[in-house]
Order: sequence, then C-alpha cells, then structure tokens
Amino acid sequence: MGVTSENASAALILVDPERTTRSFVAKALRRAGHHVEECDTAEAGLSVFDAQPGARLLVVDAEALAEADFAARLRATGRAVYIIAMTRNGTRDETLDALDAGADDTVNRPVDHMELVGRLKTGLRTLELHAPRRVFDALEEVLDSGESGELTLRAGGVFGRAHVVRGRLAWVQLSSNPVSLPDLVGPSVPAEDLRAVLEDCRASGRNFATVLVEWGLAEQATLRQQIARWLRARVDTLEEMKHAEAVFVPGTQRYPPEFTYTLAELGYDAHHSSSRPPVTDTDFDVSLNGITGLWSTPDWLSSLGDLVQGAMALQGVTGAAVLHAPTGQTLARDGEALDRDVLGTLLRTWGASAEGDPMEWLTVRGSSVTHHLVELPSHAACLLAVRVLRSEATESLNDALDALRLR
Repeated sequence: MGVTSENASAALILVDPERTTRSFVAKALRRAGHHVEECDTAEAGLSVFDAQPGARLLVVDAEALAEADFAARLRATGRAVYIIAMTRNGTRDETLDALDAGADDTVNRPVDHMELVGRLKTGLRTLELHAPRRVFDALEEVLDSGESGELTLRAGGVFGRAHVVRGRLAWVQLSSNPVSLPDLVGPSVPAEDLRAVLEDCRASGRNFATVLVEWGLAEQATLRQQIARWLRARVDTLEEMKHAEAVFVPGTQRYPPEFTYTLAELGYDAHHSSSRPPVTDTDFDVSLNGITGLWSTPDWLSSLGDLVQGAMALQGVTGAAVLHAPTGQTLARDGEALDRDVLGTLLRTWGASAEGDPMEWLTVRGSSVTHHLVELPSHAACLLAVRVLRSEATESLNDALDALRLR
C-alpha cells in the first residue's frame, strides 16, 4: 500500500495495482481539488476506508473491485459511498461485471481525467441527495410544506414512518416499537371492544379514533390528548436517531383532521425548531395568511409587485419572487417558477446565519441557471429571489440587482 496523503479525512480512495497509472490518476484528481489516498490492493483500500471516516468516493480498478466482496464490505459499514470502476477494455460484458460487483459507474482505461472528474461530481451530487439529515429538520420541512404523504426515516437498522395530512402530523410508526392499540387507549376500553373496532376499520377503511368516538368507547377530547401524548413519545424516539436518510412520498392519507397535530400542539416549543424559514414552493398561490398590519396594506403589496417587475426587466432574469422570510410565503411573483430544491437550500442557509451577522446575498450557480436570494432592507422581513439564465445575463446584472434591492 502506498499512502501519499496525510489528511485524516480524505475524501477519495484510489485503488489500482499499477503504480504508474495510479500516480497519474491521483495527480489529476488532486489538481481537481480532491484529497486522495492511494492503495494497490482491495484489502489495503478497505483498511484505509475504515481509518478515514470522511472517505465517500472511491475509484477502483475493476479487477480489484471483484476481489473479496469489496463493494459489499464497504456498504456493510452503513456509510454512503460512490464507487467508480476503471475497466480494462470497456467492453459491454466488462462494464456489466463491474456494475454487478457493486460499482455505481465505470470509466475505461486509459482514463480520461476530465471525464473522471465529471463523473465524480455526479457521484457527489448523488451522495448529497441521500445524505443523512437531522431528523427533526426533515420532519419540520415536511410539515412546513403543507403536503400530505409519508416521511420515511432510516438510520442503520431502525426505520420510522411519519404520516402527514396537509402539514399536520397524524401517526408515527417505528420498527423498534410496534404499534399497540391497547397501550394507546389504556384499560378503559375492553379488549373485546378493541378487536371489534379494528375489524370495523379493516372492513370500512375508517380511522380507529373515529370509530372509538362514534361507538361511545372514548370521548373525542380525551382521546385526542392520549394520541398527542403517544405521538410526542414517538417523535422523541425518532429524534434519538439524530441523523437519518429521509424520503418524503406525497400521497393521500385517511386521518380525520380532529386527530392531526402541529408540533406546537404536541408540546414542542419554538426553541426546539431550527431557525431556518420553511421551504417555499413559488408555484404556490401568493398568500397573506397570517400576515397582518403594515405588511398587508395595498401600498406595501404594490411596492413588492414593483420590485418583482423591476427584477423581471433586467436582462437574463426569467423569474422573480418576493418571500416573507419568517414564514416562507410568496408575496409577489412573476415569470418562471424558481426551482424548489434550490430555493429550499438558499432559505435554509439564510435561516442558519449567525446571530449578529445577517446575510445580505446568497447565490447558487448551475451550469445554465443561477438563483439569487437577496435581502430587501427597505421591506422588513422580505427577500427577493430571482432566476437568471446565465447565457443571457450581462456583467452589470449584479450591480442592477443590488440597486434594486436597496430601493
């Protein structure tokens, strides 16, 4: 094994038995900004991987990848990794063999360094999409969206599912703690009646809480409190996972609104939440729900509309919106909708800014489109978001946006 980097959190492991090739590839990857650990065998690569908790990217000779269940042993650690195999001849069978051995992608020898760097960028994007998140942040984001569906959380061998109805929590399932209806409702409802309730629910598709109330087996207010306490305990258990892979699948959920809850109704104080504004979808209708006082006057709204139109008049701008930072609501918009995922990233970064050091401007630059999020000092708690087509933007665009935001 040849270890050439002293960095304790190397981001990339290169496994290749051919020293000369390995040296040239490693040099190119370092020029591209990667920290590289070089290894000559699969076993050496596994040892370095165990010692380097920051390593997520691997470039591996295809023959070495097939040794000793290399990919399977990497993934058995539970760490997210992206593996690119270097094939010898680039034939169809060789590529399929590498993918069967656990590679996520392949490149052919002799390695085109620019192509490899590009494929590694794809790997990093893929890893970020599946990166573990703080459980409570993921739950808050889903509830903030106002959607219905199921949020699945996974950390190691523990699974959790949160059922959400129009931005309100309805139910939580945990693989480590199966549902027990007798534990939830307590001894006040006889076991025989509970069995009858469950049979009715299976036959009719109705919610058990609705049936319990209709049959006079529980009072709605009392049952609502019992479910709230039960859900609170489940959410606490979810949060003990700390970080988890989170996937939200929108869909219809059959829960009566009287048995759904906000986090505040479950007893979570404001300090429990992160400071970020909620993720906003600029496809949503412009809304003033919950916004009162000076912020909802006609003159104020008209000035926001003027800002959006001013942004749309700038060359290269294809979409613009004004957001209410505390709630994430869209107050004025025009043109193409901003990308929801990009906007969510900008808002979360904005909300996480240090106390006493507020942000003024954030930018996410893609290959063809740039998104800007800028503060509006003359419009309290408002942010201007714009979508810019890079091929049409002029060098003076940033100055024009700066002048616009300071109106």
